[in-house]
Amino acid sequence: MDKFKQIFVLISLILLSGCGPSVTFDEAQPANTRALSKFPGDMQGEFIADDQASVVTISDDLILRKYDYIVKTTKDSIPFPFHLRNDTLFSNENGDSVFATNVKVTGDTIITNVRYIDTLFMLSDSSVLKKFKGYYFLNERFKRDNTCTWSVRKLLVEKGVLTITEIGTPKDLDDLRTITETADSTQTNFAPSRKQFKQFLKTEGEDGEKFTRLRNREG
Repeated sequence: MDKFKQIFVLISLILLSGCGPSVTFDEAQPANTRALSKFPGDMQGEFIADDQASVVTISDDLILRKYDYIVKTTKDSIPFPFHLRNDTLFSNENGDSVFATNVKVTGDTIITNVRYIDTLFMLSDSSVLKKFKGYYFLNERFKRDNTCTWSVRKLLVEKGVLTITEIGTPKDLDDLRTITETADSTQTNFAPSRKQFKQFLKTEGEDGEKFTRLRNREG
C-alpha cells in the first residue's frame, strides 16, 4: 500500500471512530480513584511515532496528534473519493472539503505535504484523567441509546517511551468477562470494582502504539 492510501485509510479510521468503542464501562476507570486536574510535568512533552510521520504532544490538559507526510504518487493512484483540481486536493466528491493545497504537479506525478491534527484527549466534564498503578487512564464519556458509558485508553511513559493502549481488543473483552464473572458472551459494557480492574491490568499487555520522546517540555 502506497503512502497516500495509508493516509487515506488512517484518516478514514479516525472519522469512523465516532461509531463507538468496542468496550465500555459504567463509570470512569478505575472506580473509586480520584480524577486528576491536569497531566503532570513528567508526562508532558512531544513524542514521535516509529514511522516519524506523526508527533503526539501532551500539555496540561490536552493530547494532540499531528500527522505530517510528504506524499508522492501518480494521478491515477489517487483513491476515491479524493480528487485533484488545479493545485488543490479535495477529500470528497462535491469538491468542498480541502485535504491539501499547493499540490505540485509534474506530468502524471503529484507531490504534496499533508498535515492533519487529531485531538486524542482534552480534559473536560466528559473526559476524565486518572492514575493507577503507574498508568494514566483517559476516560471519555460515550452516549448510546440514551445511556452514558465510558471508553478507556491507557498511557504509560517509561524511559522516554510513550505507550498508548486502547482497552477494546477481543482479548480485553474475554478477560473482562472472566474477571467480572459475566456469563453473557456478547457483553461489552462492564462495571469492575477497583480490585477487579487491577486484576485486569495484570492480564493486559503493552502492545499499544509507541512514541519516543523528542524533547522535554520547555518551562
